[in-house]
This record gives sequence, structure tokens and C-alpha cells, in this order.
Amino acid sequence: MSETMASVDLQALFKEVTDLLDNDKEYPDGSNRKRAYEMLKEQYSSNTQNYEYLWRLARATYLYMQNFMLTDKNRHKELCFEAKGYAFDALALNEDDPDVHKWCAMTLGTSNDYAGTNEKIKNGHAMKHHIEESLKRRPDERTVHHLLGRWCYNVSGLSWLERKVASALFSTPPESSYEEALKSFLEAERIFPDWKENQLYIALCYDQMKDKAKAKEWLQRGERIPIVSTDDEAADKEIKKLLSKY
Repeated sequence: MSETMASVDLQALFKEVTDLLDNDKEYPDGSNRKRAYEMLKEQYSSNTQNYEYLWRLARATYLYMQNFMLTDKNRHKELCFEAKGYAFDALALNEDDPDVHKWCAMTLGTSNDYAGTNEKIKNGHAMKHHIEESLKRRPDERTVHHLLGRWCYNVSGLSWLERKVASALFSTPPESSYEEALKSFLEAERIFPDWKENQLYIALCYDQMKDKAKAKEWLQRGERIPIVSTDDEAADKEIKKLLSKY
């Protein structure tokens, strides 16, 4: 780290931001995410060549984005692509950091909500690469195991048209199964139990595998987990919707 970077005391800033973002239960209104984003953004002009700063800004932007998941799609989209830009700026500076790869994968996954079929397939291919690179360097990262599960789940549900597009774009189109997705979600659960969104996806896998009893069991388990963030709120809404069908 250069003398200029050190003079800003980035390590202290990083610690304060991490404490804010790791304590959602204390800030259920999402104000911690907003504050973390603003604190990091203030230092942007002097840290555009610092990958440690950039992936943290990508993280803070991504988590702040979730504040708008249910209320403001335009702001959600804007922050989604802002976070993606920071992550890939960090990648251009360091291709050997697990957090850089993690946030490249995370932001690619969310940007697919706003992509056409061709771009979704390309993003999915790149996302798998960044997931694997992150897990290679840090195999016990629960969020990346969850992300791998999401990738497997989405690939398993590709339509006939999407598979044809994938075949045209890549010599080896992506393949997976709901069983593979379930394995990754269960690994995330082992590392970090009682994660509402992850339990929702475990239930979704069992539902796709026609094990309705297991799907219902995991939905009920997920429903009992307290809501402490906006992403929990979105997961809980989906859990209740699915439970109403059982």
C-alpha cells in the first residue's frame, strides 16, 4: 500500500465498514449498508488503483443495492451495475484474490436480472469461472457455495431455447442438475446454518426433485428464521408464497 493510501488509514476504514456490514441484526432498516457505501465512496477518487478498496466498495454497493430490492427497481439496477464495475476494476488489478473473484461472480449473477438471453448465457459462463477461482483460494466461503448452488439451479432450469443459444455461444454449453445445486446449498448450510435465503433454495431443489415432504420441511425451517434484512424479507415472502401451495 502506498504512502498516500496509508495516510487515509484505509485499514481502519475497512474494519469499520466490515463491522457495519457484518451486523445486519443491529440495523434491520438497511442504514448500515447505506452508511458503509457512503464511507467508502468518499475515498473513491484516491483509491481507483487499490484492488482491496475496490472489492470492498463492490461489496458495500451490492449490499446497499439490496435495500431497494422490493421498493425501487431503477435504483436497484443502477447500483447493480455500479457494483459490477468496481468488482471488475479490482479484477484488472489483481486476478489472484478470492474476494475479487467472489464479487465478480456476485455482481454478474445479479446483473443477469437485467440481461437478454445471449448476455445471460455469457455472464453465466463467466460467473462459473469466478466461483471456481474463489473457491480454489478459499474453499470454506459459504456465500460462494450458495452462489455455486444458484448457478447449478439456474443452469438446470434452462429452457430449450436457452440451451440452443448456449450451444451456439460455447463449444461446451453449461450443464448441471438440481442434485448438484442441492449439494452446494447444503454445504453453505453446513458452514453457516439458519440462513433464510439458502434454506429457501434447498426447498426449491427438493421441489424440483419431486420430494415434496423435504421441500415443505425446509420451507417451514426457513420461515422460522427471523427477518433481519431486506434480502431476508424477500426470501420470506417467497417462502410464504410457496408454503401456501402445500
